[in-house]
Amino acid sequence: EQKICQRYDELMTEWEKKVERMENNPRRKAKESRTREYYERQFPEIRKQREQQERFQ
Repeated sequence: EQKICQRYDELMTEWEKKVERMENNPRRKAKESRTREYYERQFPEIRKQREQQERFQ
């Protein structure tokens, strides 16, 4: 059981690194930004909701 826990920890650490790398990818961030801008222009209430969430965080 201890080996299983160690293996799980190793895999979890690897997975977290991969996810962090993907989330910090500049191309992905640029695409998300363009998409967000497009939808916020179409639906102004989305921008208001996002700004409120950012204020409370």
